[in-house]
Formats: sequence, structure tokens, C-alpha cells
Amino acid sequence: MFKKLSLALAHAISNNIEIEEAVGVYAYGLEIVFGSLVKIIILFALSYLFGIVRPLFFVLLAFVPIRHFAGGTHLSTYMRCLALGVMMLLILARLSLVGITYSSLLGFFAFTEIITLHSIYRWVPAGTEKKTVNDPKLRMNRKVNTVKVVLVIT
Repeated sequence: MFKKLSLALAHAISNNIEIEEAVGVYAYGLEIVFGSLVKIIILFALSYLFGIVRPLFFVLLAFVPIRHFAGGTHLSTYMRCLALGVMMLLILARLSLVGITYSSLLGFFAFTEIITLHSIYRWVPAGTEKKTVNDPKLRMNRKVNTVKVVLVIT
């Protein structure tokens, strides 16, 4: 989606600093930045529309550190990733406003902690076909850091 724009800017950057070999790296980085900016703009525009900006902010405070350490799988196209990511975060923000009893909250908390720890054990670090984490020490480090983040957040 942003490939042409990213490539054009990457060529301009590499011409200015006279490092032609890095065009692909710059283009890739710019494509990620543009995609992230679009996602953030759409996310906050929709959350404003639905009246859930503050809950979304808190969902992102929890989600971003976990995603950083845990990694994540990627969908086959940018649009699918954008749609699913935005939808998931908006749903979580909306669900955070649902009122439940204290005992139900404790049960839900225990259930989600068990599922979360199992998911960390089973799937962290998540990778892609092109980028997998095979080093056992690095894999364990990612698992431990993700558990730490989850424990701090909860």
C-alpha cells in the first residue's frame, strides 16, 4: 500500500546521504512507519467516534509492551492486519467498560491469567515465515520478559 511512496522517499534519502545500498532498508522502514501511522490514526479516530478513547489508551498501554516482547504473527496482507488489529483493540477497549461483579472479575482474571501464561509458554516468541526465533536462550528470554510484563500489568 505504501510501497511506492516509501521507495521514492528512500531513494531521496539515499541520494542526499550518498548511500545507495541502503535504499531497500530505508524503504522497508518507511513502509512500516507509514503503516503504523495509518493504523494509529484510524484507531484513535474510530475510538473517538465510539467514545472509547480513554479505554483504548489503557488497552494500548497493556498491549504494546506485551506485543513488543512476545512478537506476533502477521496476516498475509496489510489490509487484513490493519482491519483485524483495529477491530481487536477497539473491542478490547469497549469490553473494558462492561460492568461486572467483583467475584466475576476475579474469576475472569484467573481464567485470563491461565490462558495468558499457557499462550506465552506455547507461542512466545511468535515469528513469521521470514523471521523466526530459533536460539533457545533468546526464546527463553522472550518468554521470561513477556511473563514479567504480564505480571507487572496485572
